[in-house]
Amino acid sequence: MYNFYFNILNSDEPRHAVHKKKCSYLQKDGNYNYIGRHKDCQEAIKEAKKKHPEKDFEECPSCSK
Repeated sequence: MYNFYFNILNSDEPRHAVHKKKCSYLQKDGNYNYIGRHKDCQEAIKEAKKKHPEKDFEECPSCSK
């Protein structure tokens, strides 16, 4: 199980990237939201969509490996 987060969007980004806690692409400025503990990115995205149905999400390529 991993802790997952999604980045809060800048105006240039169409979708929220979902990351594991230790991902180097997770914004270091704290500009992200916690999703929860999940076994993989797909599960984390499903949970994020339940909590935030108005938002679009995508897997971080680094975290989805």
